[in-house]
Amino acid sequence: IVLLYNGKNATDKTSAKAYTAGAYSAGQVLFDSRDPTKILGRLEKPFFKPEAAFEKSGQYPAGTVFVEGMVLYKNKLYMYYGCADSKVGVAMADANAALTAGTQ
Repeated sequence: IVLLYNGKNATDKTSAKAYTAGAYSAGQVLFDSRDPTKILGRLEKPFFKPEAAFEKSGQYPAGTVFVEGMVLYKNKLYMYYGCADSKVGVAMADANAALTAGTQ
């Protein structure tokens, strides 16, 4: 079971210096399908972060990519997300490549 979640970088001295203070990014946690209370792993860094200008402007200029949902359609993954609280975006990936990344 993979959980996609949204997180905010701190704005004080504990913030991750590799990212803009206060920016929203997306992470992933992997749970055991036989025991969903057991965490098998968690990404150390966001897999999706504000990079494009439209993700860093608008109502939240610190930068926001806020994952809302994912759809599998015709062997493509479509991940819909909010951008800087001003727009809606979609990121696309080949499903086979995305689902096997890191397994080799």
